[in-house]
Amino acid sequence: LFQKYKDSQKFKDKAQFFFIDLNGEYVNPTGRNDNIIVDHKYKRIYRLSTRSKRGLDKFPLSENVLRDPDIWVMFLEATEKTQTPFLRRAVGNPFTAPKMKNETDLKWLIAHMITSATTEGDKTLEKAVVINMLNELKDALNNNASIGTLLNAYNSHLKYHNRDKCFYWEENGTNTYSNQPDFKTRIIDPGVNALTIDTDLITPIDAIRLQILIQYYDDIIRGFANKEHLAPLIKRMDNRIDNLKKVIKIQRTSAVNDGKNITVVSLKDVSVQMRKILPLLFCKMLYNEKKIANNDKNYLNLIIDEAHNILSENSERESEQWKDYRLETFEEIIKEGRKFGVFLTIASQRPSDISPTIISQLHNYFLHRLINNEDIKAVEKTISYLDKVSFEYLPILPTGTCIIAGLLANIPVIIDIGKIEPPKYEPKNKTITLTDKWV
Repeated sequence: LFQKYKDSQKFKDKAQFFFIDLNGEYVNPTGRNDNIIVDHKYKRIYRLSTRSKRGLDKFPLSENVLRDPDIWVMFLEATEKTQTPFLRRAVGNPFTAPKMKNETDLKWLIAHMITSATTEGDKTLEKAVVINMLNELKDALNNNASIGTLLNAYNSHLKYHNRDKCFYWEENGTNTYSNQPDFKTRIIDPGVNALTIDTDLITPIDAIRLQILIQYYDDIIRGFANKEHLAPLIKRMDNRIDNLKKVIKIQRTSAVNDGKNITVVSLKDVSVQMRKILPLLFCKMLYNEKKIANNDKNYLNLIIDEAHNILSENSERESEQWKDYRLETFEEIIKEGRKFGVFLTIASQRPSDISPTIISQLHNYFLHRLINNEDIKAVEKTISYLDKVSFEYLPILPTGTCIIAGLLANIPVIIDIGKIEPPKYEPKNKTITLTDKWV
C-alpha cells in the first residue's frame, strides 16, 4: 500500500496512518536509515522512553487537550465516586488556574493554605498536613530550594498543643500560638514572602499538578474530602507525572505528523503501566480532534499491533472502572469512528483476550494460523462471515497464508501473502533461529 501510493499527493493529503508499536518492531533501534514499512522521509517517528532520565522523543499535545479533565481522569485511573469529581473540580478550577503563572499569586495561595491549616481549618489536623503539603509543593516546583528551607523551618518549629487544640511556633524559647491574631503576620507571611519561585519554569503539566495538589490540601484542610479516598490518587500522580514529562511536550497545536501522513509511536522503552495509558491517551486525542473537525474528505487509520495488550478484557492490574473506560473508548472508536473518518486496524496473536464487542465490529478479518482452542472459539463466536471449513483450516494454515473474511470478500478466501520486498521494509519481528547462534 505505502510503496504504491507514497508519492501520491492526494494520498498524503487525505490519508493519515498512526501506528502504535509496543515492541519497537516498526522502528530502527539505531535511528539511522529507518526504512521499516516505508522510507524514512515519508514518516514521523516517536521513540518514547520512561527509562532514561529525560526521555527520548516527546509526543506533542496541545494545552487544550491537557486541560481536559477527562484526560486526567483517564491518566490517573480515578475512581468514579470520589476521585473523578475531585479531579474535575481541580483541573477546571477558574480561581487557581491563573495563579500558577504569577509568583505573587502563587505565594499568596501557599500562605492562604498554611493559614487555613494552622488557624482556620479543622482543629484536629495533624502537623503532617502542613509538612506534607510543603514537601509536595517543593517536588512539584522542581525541588524548589526556598520551599525546602521553609519546609525545614516548619518541621523544626511548628508544634501542636494537645490541651488547647492549636498549633504554636517554638523558637528561641518563645512560643507563638496559632490562635493569636498575629500568628499569620509574625510567622506565616515572612516565611512565604521569602520564597523564590520562577513561574517561567512552571510547565503546563507542572501547573496542572499544582492545581490538583492545592485542591487536594484545600479539601482536606476544610474537611470537604476524606484523605483516605484521595491520597492514593495523589500518590499515583506524583510518579506518573514524572513519567509523562519524559514522553510529552506541550505546544500550541497537537500536530503530530510534521506534514507526513504516516506516524509511528514506539513504546518499547515505556513502563508497563504507561504502555496501557499512552495508547488510550493518544487515540482518544486524535479521535476527538477528528470528531470536532467532522471532515469527511480525509481519514485517519489507527493501527495497533499486539492489540491484546491494550484491548484486553481480562486484566488483574487495573480496576473494573478503568478497564470499562479503556474498552468503552476503543469500542466507541470502532462503532462510531467511521462517521468521522476514523478507522481502527488491530493485529493480535490472542483474539480471545480482546473485547468481543471490538472484534465483532470489525469489517474485515485476515486470519492467520490459530492453534489455541480459546482463540479459535473467540473467532468463531464473534465472526459471522466464516464457514465450518474455514474454521477447520485455522490450526493448519502454513506461514504466510491467511483467510480473508468480511465485507472485502463475498465468501472466505484463502490467500498467500508474499514477503515484504525489498527486505529493508520488513518489521523487526522475525523469530530467531537458536542454532544459528551456536556456530
